[in-house]
Amino acid sequence: MKREMVAFVANDANRYAFVKALSCGMISTVVTIGAETAKKNGVSNYLDVRKDIETFGSNIVRIIEIEKYRLDNEKDLESIRLLEPCAGLVLGWNRLLSSEVISIFKAGVFGFHGTPFGLPKGRGRSPSIWSIALGYKEFRYHMFEIDSGIDSGVIVDTIKIEIHEKDNIRSLHQKLSYAAWKMIEKNLEKIISGGVTFGRQLGKPIYFRKRTEKDGVINWHRSTESIYNLVRAIARPYPGAITNSKTGLIKVWDSVPFDDMPYASPAVCGTVLFSSDEGFAVRTGTGALLVTDFCGSVPTEGEILG
Repeated sequence: MKREMVAFVANDANRYAFVKALSCGMISTVVTIGAETAKKNGVSNYLDVRKDIETFGSNIVRIIEIEKYRLDNEKDLESIRLLEPCAGLVLGWNRLLSSEVISIFKAGVFGFHGTPFGLPKGRGRSPSIWSIALGYKEFRYHMFEIDSGIDSGVIVDTIKIEIHEKDNIRSLHQKLSYAAWKMIEKNLEKIISGGVTFGRQLGKPIYFRKRTEKDGVINWHRSTESIYNLVRAIARPYPGAITNSKTGLIKVWDSVPFDDMPYASPAVCGTVLFSSDEGFAVRTGTGALLVTDFCGSVPTEGEILG
């Protein structure tokens, strides 16, 4: 079987795995999009693959910059067909691949998806963000064969990852990218040779819904732990949790659960208990949260955020 290996990469979600696969000579073609296409399609954390290919790849690695992110026009499809590819790896691609695209690959196309429960529970959007925001302590990361459904293909391998209370979205993504590489390293040759054993997803599927801007708004009546989890779930490179002060919007990227401050004067939830150039503490439903990294004006003591 011809060993034409194709990687689909448009963002940095699995950059470590992408770079390792490049360095090991596993990837011969990278399908990507240009910066303008990424902007038009709202791709967060866009990755310019040319820089990584120049640094970690070789002069035989091709780049195919497609016109349509959904890969639904004939020109883009034909550019992949001409490769007569063996297998594909999805390493940062926020669009479903159609059955027409998948059928081009002789050994299949493989991607990664994780959930706190294990597939098929937890298919769908933003599972790593949801997992941190909802306070889950572990994450099962799957390498699976992509089909025309949503995260519904047969499973190649699974790695269980701990979510520590100090993890944020960036550190969790680094763990996931490392795990993706280890599964590629372990299984890719078996996939090509036909020696891998696939596992069916068993049980009723449950889907995470798409997150919206409202999901990032801090409700100060919730517990300190819940707000802390939200902040670390959408820390940089994501937009951050948001709250409103009398001088405008504040974006919060980092925080620390604070003393419950029983010695402080009684205050309604959202009250700024103290503030300084280094941060500010806010009354929550169960105590207080110290905001340590934010964008916006420092709120004044006694002000109520909402």
